[in-house]
Amino acid sequence: AEDEEDNFSVVQERPILKPQTISKDTCILLKVTTIIGSSPVVSECDGEYTYEPRKNMLLWTLPIIDASNKSGAMEFSATALPGDFFPVTVNFVCKRSYANLKVTEVLAVEDDSPVKFSEETVFFTEKYEVV
Repeated sequence: AEDEEDNFSVVQERPILKPQTISKDTCILLKVTTIIGSSPVVSECDGEYTYEPRKNMLLWTLPIIDASNKSGAMEFSATALPGDFFPVTVNFVCKRSYANLKVTEVLAVEDDSPVKFSEETVFFTEKYEVV
């Protein structure tokens, strides 16, 4: 919401998309180009936040997102222009694939005999932005 003096009140919400997915160390980076000498004022925040004035970035960090912690929000106000809040960049790491695929068996090419194997699944963002 904007007032007459270019002050914005912003609510950033984060819902869980797939209940079986557990994300760790989620970081949402909000570009906040404010008027020189001002900083965003965070009034409410699930998780933790920091503001990096040299980068004009408000970093919202959530240690874990899972079925018991499905949603969260951060509310802040800033003196800025309407386009000064984008892009929003999201980084996270998940120990399951998005489609929840699992390797159940590995077979030798020569005779289809079972082969011992191990697996490690990591799903992470390389570049995820809201523009």
